[in-house]
Amino acid sequence: RGKSVLPGKDGTASGANAWVLGISDPSYENNTDAELYTPMFDMTGQGLYLLSFTGKFAIQSHNDGFRLEYSLNAGLNWDQLGNQDDDPNWYNFTNENTANLAFPVGSSYFTNSQPAWTVYNKDISFLANQTQVCFRYVFRSDFIVQSKGLAIDNFEITRYDGDLKTTITKFNASYTGDQDITVTWGTGIEYQCRKFILERSYTGLGFTPVIDEPAVGIVSTFPHEYTRVDKSLRKVIYYRLSVINENPSINYAYQFYTDTIVVRRQVDPDVVNYVLTNPFSDRINISFSSIINQQVQIKLFDTSGRLIRNDQAVPNNIAYSFDHLDLIPGVYILTIQIGQKEPTAYKLFTSR
Repeated sequence: RGKSVLPGKDGTASGANAWVLGISDPSYENNTDAELYTPMFDMTGQGLYLLSFTGKFAIQSHNDGFRLEYSLNAGLNWDQLGNQDDDPNWYNFTNENTANLAFPVGSSYFTNSQPAWTVYNKDISFLANQTQVCFRYVFRSDFIVQSKGLAIDNFEITRYDGDLKTTITKFNASYTGDQDITVTWGTGIEYQCRKFILERSYTGLGFTPVIDEPAVGIVSTFPHEYTRVDKSLRKVIYYRLSVINENPSINYAYQFYTDTIVVRRQVDPDVVNYVLTNPFSDRINISFSSIINQQVQIKLFDTSGRLIRNDQAVPNNIAYSFDHLDLIPGVYILTIQIGQKEPTAYKLFTSR
């Protein structure tokens, strides 16, 4: 523990000291087997936990490396913490099929060179409710070629104390080709999140599932981003996400929908898109080409010009329902005025 002046492991990320492999040695030895242990942590209580540390290193690529391991029984048994497939921003190499490397075939670990102090984060919420959790850094080198080594600083475990529920931080879509609509969404945290169902509508009044996307984090304290491409030639398309969160083992289930977003091409915002159904029975549904945040006046007349109903509302939505109608069969005229625009008229029928 201290501060090295040798490139590749020099300095600290903060404070006066770091944990350094061979603090004064120009390089580590062949067949080095070094371990750095943390204290034991009591992670009692369901929650979201994040492990983070800052590191820099200069290591023989692939042949040598280091990884983190965890124990649930105060150090009696150890398992690798995470892998590159689950989180490519964690380890930077996986031994696919080569014997005699730093770690066995199938292992992921840090190797090669990272000359600048870099923060690494790993969600460890799967360790919640464990009472004897400890971690260790394990460094291994082979019998040929040495390099500078590594330095570790700012190791910490933090617990997220906010509401334990999945949050959607962004959801947008845009045309990226003649038939391509790229849909992107992001999560702040994911709690027992299993999948996202992207639903699409051409009318804004009824949705169909089009993409089923598994959650990456499942239980995660840091952001994840998802991108999928949908195909359509329509000029107005509505999308929403159904977010499925469940874990039967803890009797947890929570599903919610995002707000609806609208994608337009060669269509103005703040206009009527559809009036459905025609003929109608007890309600008339109206969808718009964008979210309407201004007053809408909706009037319904019979063929003699008599005003049957007059609604004024600010929908703050992409749709409005003109409901609780009980009319005799016949022809009716519906007029819709958005803000200060000219009203638009629609001839409708009811057979009720």
